[in-house]
Amino acid sequence: MKEGGKFRFVIPSNLAWGKRGVGSTIGPHATLIFDIRLEKVIE
Repeated sequence: MKEGGKFRFVIPSNLAWGKRGVGSTIGPHATLIFDIRLEKVIE
């Protein structure tokens, strides 16, 4: 991934929280979606 690169990670519910959920924030069987952008590489 280069600087400025963007990726979307989709985590299906069976790998995320499953039937438990997280309180009222994330419901049961929710699919988690993360949008990630690499801002800077430090060597």
